[in-house]
Amino acid sequence: MKQTSFSQVEFERKERRTRREVFLAEMEKIMPWEELFAVVEPHYPKGKRGRPPVGLERMLRVYFVQQWNGLSDEGVEYLASVIKTCRRRGTSAWQYLGTVIAAARKGLQLPAIPAAA
Repeated sequence: MKQTSFSQVEFERKERRTRREVFLAEMEKIMPWEELFAVVEPHYPKGKRGRPPVGLERMLRVYFVQQWNGLSDEGVEYLASVIKTCRRRGTSAWQYLGTVIAAARKGLQLPAIPAAA
């Protein structure tokens, strides 16, 4: 059995939810995901040739987030690659993206992704 840390207890008791949590909870409420998966699944690539396809659930969720937020395909690919790179390097993708957005707003040079610690 794993012992609960103080930060986990504190996090579980928090009352204020982040915008991300609110958005994802709202998305779960309004989207009939299971019905949508059932309709799309027969037409989704099976991966018999070429590159293996991304999972249907992940692909649909990313597509809808992209559409709701007006992101380009390149923008979504960039965000996905930044998040993946940050995870590999053991750094926070959200913290890095926050610094990138702040630098862009101020017209400063955009920082590189931090190296592994």
